[in-house]
Amino acid sequence: MEERWTIGEFSRITHLSIRTLRRYHEQDLLVPAQVDPATGYRYYTPAQVRPALTIRRLRELDLPLADLRSFLQAESGGAGERRDAAQQIVAVHLRRLEDRLGRTQRAARRSGNSSTRRPNGQ
Repeated sequence: MEERWTIGEFSRITHLSIRTLRRYHEQDLLVPAQVDPATGYRYYTPAQVRPALTIRRLRELDLPLADLRSFLQAESGGAGERRDAAQQIVAVHLRRLEDRLGRTQRAARRSGNSSTRRPNGQ
């Protein structure tokens, strides 16, 4: 029989909370290898660790769930166009993060400049 872990064990291995794993299951993002029909207990396999860690890393970078789903589908396609699609998803998200950083830096500079001014032009 293939090795399998409970959701709690898998949570400790992947550093994804049980609540998050349940949500990813509900959204068909990371589906357990087996769900006991009588108890509803979820079981995961060693083969699911890599996708789980990929999901965790990309979510830490605020990749939206819809983009994450597209990324995982493209990654599972192997070499060629699908792999390029996965890289494109990450590149587009990186540009979004860079844009957000630029807006934040500009806002901070404007805020910093206005705080150095004295009231009534003094």
